[in-house]
Amino acid sequence: MTMRHPERLAVLAGVALALASVLFGGCPSSMSSKGDVDTPDTKSSAEQAARRIPVVLTPVEQRVFEERLAVQGTLEAKRQLYVPARIDGPLDNIFVDEGDVVVAGETKLFKVEDIKLEEAARIRRQDLNVARCALREKEANLENAKIQLSKAERDYERFKRLHAKKAVTDDTFEQQETRYKLAKVGLEHAHTLIKLGEEQVKQAEAALAIAEKNLEDTLIYAPIDGRVSAKFKEMGEFIGTGNAVVRIEDPSVLEVSAYLPASVYAQLHPGETELRIQVSGIEVGAFPLSYKGPTIHPKLRT
Repeated sequence: MTMRHPERLAVLAGVALALASVLFGGCPSSMSSKGDVDTPDTKSSAEQAARRIPVVLTPVEQRVFEERLAVQGTLEAKRQLYVPARIDGPLDNIFVDEGDVVVAGETKLFKVEDIKLEEAARIRRQDLNVARCALREKEANLENAKIQLSKAERDYERFKRLHAKKAVTDDTFEQQETRYKLAKVGLEHAHTLIKLGEEQVKQAEAALAIAEKNLEDTLIYAPIDGRVSAKFKEMGEFIGTGNAVVRIEDPSVLEVSAYLPASVYAQLHPGETELRIQVSGIEVGAFPLSYKGPTIHPKLRT
């Protein structure tokens, strides 16, 4: 994997050099009978002419410079799940092997023994039936209490009129009044028992729902589409809640991760820094950096 960080630099490709040669004309310093003699100034001008260098000028251009860093990384599925058991118990069956393709919500992965949970669910169903029967009994008692109160109320009103006419004794009237009050209390009690019965039914329904959910959780289906990449348990092993049995990876989306030196941390910009990826010598393509760790590892310095 190669990291590239573009920077715009103005490069001066050619450098204009000007060399000025000054030729000095020689003057004879002396004359002799033998003829003209070369002076030192004449020799210097000849040497300068021999050292002249031709210069070529090139226009200024803008070019992109790359700073590259080749590192090794890991290519793996971005989405992978460790599928755990939801219920304690012996592992009754594993329906998949490593490499199998699975479909979310359709492919069975494994099953935990469910004998005890089936019995627990059966008992909870019976408890619910008992609670419902008890509620119906309380509803019947409520109707009876209403009838008793209606009869006691009529008797009370009749004895009240008779007592006003001195046709019955005080004790007889008080007994009838007491029956009437007891009937009212009995009706209130019947209403209370109805509420209690309704709550008992709700409690039994909740207990049954939990038992059925536990029974349902013995059979685990694939939570995502993908491929089984690992198995961690074998049939017959006792597993606890939360222990992973298989791992599923979704190969439709892959990600590359790598550790880079801390010296280039400031040059990495998610969304801008480009990664060129090769797998087994094959060029996969160039992709933008999507994430970098928020801190530098204190020991690895990466």
